[in-house]
Amino acid sequence: MKKFLSILFCAVLLTTCFTKGFSLSAANTSAVSQQSAIPDHVNLKGENAIKDFYTKDGETLIPAIAAIYPMDCPSAENVDYILLYHYPNGTNYKGNASGQVFLIEDSQTIEQICQTLSKTNAECTTSRPDITGYDISDYKTEFSLELHSNKSTQIWNSLVGVENYLLRVQDKKIGNYTDLPFTSSKISSVISILEKLSNQSNHDLFSVLDEEPCIYRVDKTAHVYTTTDDLSKEQRDNIYKEYQTWSYTPISLKDAGELTQPNQYLALSSGKGRIVMNQAQNGIVLTLEGNSINSIQESIQSGRNSFLNSTEKALSTLPQHPSWLYKLVDSAPMQVVYYKPTGIKNPATVSDTSRTRFIKPLLHDIVVKSGSFQRVKKDYTLSDALTFSILSTSDYTISMTDTQLLIHNDSVSYGALYQLENGKQTKAAFEKALNPLDEKQYADAYTQMILQLIKDDGFYFEDRTEMTIDLQNFPENSSFRDNVCKQIQQNLAKKGYSFTVYAGDFDQLIERGVWDEDVGGYQNGVLVEIDDKWNSNTSVSYIIGATAGNLAAVYYPENQAVFQNGSWQITPSEVVAMA
Repeated sequence: MKKFLSILFCAVLLTTCFTKGFSLSAANTSAVSQQSAIPDHVNLKGENAIKDFYTKDGETLIPAIAAIYPMDCPSAENVDYILLYHYPNGTNYKGNASGQVFLIEDSQTIEQICQTLSKTNAECTTSRPDITGYDISDYKTEFSLELHSNKSTQIWNSLVGVENYLLRVQDKKIGNYTDLPFTSSKISSVISILEKLSNQSNHDLFSVLDEEPCIYRVDKTAHVYTTTDDLSKEQRDNIYKEYQTWSYTPISLKDAGELTQPNQYLALSSGKGRIVMNQAQNGIVLTLEGNSINSIQESIQSGRNSFLNSTEKALSTLPQHPSWLYKLVDSAPMQVVYYKPTGIKNPATVSDTSRTRFIKPLLHDIVVKSGSFQRVKKDYTLSDALTFSILSTSDYTISMTDTQLLIHNDSVSYGALYQLENGKQTKAAFEKALNPLDEKQYADAYTQMILQLIKDDGFYFEDRTEMTIDLQNFPENSSFRDNVCKQIQQNLAKKGYSFTVYAGDFDQLIERGVWDEDVGGYQNGVLVEIDDKWNSNTSVSYIIGATAGNLAAVYYPENQAVFQNGSWQITPSEVVAMA
C-alpha cells in the first residue's frame, strides 16, 4: 500500500533509500554551447495561442486579469520519488533526445531539493489564468525535475544558460502554451544541486526498474498485449532469473540501424517509467518513456543470455488484452467518467468520477479473443452497451456487451472492436464497480474502522472535541467526501462520541490554524488517516492511523473490513507502529 502523506506516517515509515542514476547515451556529453531563449516575455507564437484560445465566433475577448503564482513545491514528506533528467546537448522535445536520468529515492536528497526549490521564493506573473503564452518547446531544456507523489506530478525545467528562470511544465503535449515561467535570483542554487547530482557516476539504464519488472509484449498490428502478470509464479521466477543475469553492450543509435519490427516490442516497467525495447537491424533501441513530456533513447546489443527469447516464447501464448489499455494498466494517471441513468427523461445522465480506483484494477481482466480485432469507423457504436470514459494522456471511450468490446481513442482516427472472452462475467464486474456505494454505505464502513481504532487506542481520542478525517483515496475538496464525513459524525454520535468531524489532511489543519507545533500540535482534535483499497463493494483492506499531537502517533498497516449480515466486520491489524 502507498505511504501516508502526513508527518504522522512519514515519521513512522521513513526507511533508508538510495539514489540511482543511469546513462541514456553513449554519445557526446559535452557542455551545450547554444543558450536557450529567455522566457521573460510572451513570443509571437504565444500571443497567437492566447488570441486563438479567446476567439469565439470571430470575436476575440482577452481578459485583463493579472495573477501572481508563488512557488508551490510540495513538502519533501509528500514526495515519493524524483526523476531527474539531464540533457547535456539540450532538448526542445521535438523528437527523442539523448541524455541521462537519475532516480532519486533517499529522503535526504529529496528534502534538499524540495527545500532549495521553496527557498528560491520564485514567482510567476501571468495575465491569463487558462493559457499563459509560454510553451517548453520554444526553449532549450537542460534539466527536467519530476517530483512524483501519490496524487500528482510536478515538473520543473531549467533552461540552457539561463540561471534565473524555471519553467513549470503543465502538459505532456507540446504546443498548448500553458506552461508557467518562474523567476528568482536564487534559481542558480537549484541548478547547482542538479549539476552535482548529474555528475555522479552513471549507472545502468535498467536501474530505473526493480529486479522483477512487469513485462508486456505489445503487438500494435493485432492491437493486443500479453503480460507476465498472467504467468504462474514459477514461470515469472524463471524469466526474472534470466533477466538479472542478462548481458548487453551499449552502442550508438546510428550503429543500431533502422527498426525491423516497429509494431512489436517488449515494454518493461516497475511503475517509475517504461523501457520500450524495439528490435533494430544491428541491435535493440531502448526508449525510456513515462507519463510526462520526458522521453529519451539509447541502443544496445544483447549478449548470448536467453532472456529475450525466453520472454518472447513465454508471452506469445498468454491471454490477450487490448493494446491501447496497457499503459493505463501499468501506471498512467487516469480518471474514470461514468454517465449513469438518473430516472429523469431530460437530462438522461449525470457524470460520476468517483469510480476510478475501482475500475483501474479491472482493466487487466479484459481479455479478447485472438485475431478478433476489427478497425471500425470513429462513429461506430454498440447497442445496449455498458459505456464509460477514461481521461488520461489520451481519452478513451469503452463500451462492452456480453460478447463485444469497443474502444475509441481520441488521438486515433478509428475505433477498435473485439470479441470478448468471458464477456458476460467481465461486463458484470464493470457494472458492479461503476455503481458505487452511496454516502451512507461508505460512512458506515469508515465509522466501523474508526470505532475499532478508538477501541484499540482510546488514548488518542480522549478529551478531543474535533476529528479531521483524511480519506486519502477520495478527491480533495469534493462534496461527496464532505458528506461522507458528516454522516460519520452522525454515526459516531449514535455511539456516544460527540466529535465535530471535518474532512481534510495535515496541510489543511495548518491552513485552518488548528495545528501549532509550538503548543503540541492538534490541541483539541485528532487527525485520522485512512488509506483504503476496495476489493469489491463488500470488502476493503486499509491502513488506519491517528495523531493527536507532535509526537503522539499510531497506525495499523494491515486491516480488513467485510460487509456481512448487514454490518461491517473488522479484522484489525496485528502490527502496530507508534511514534
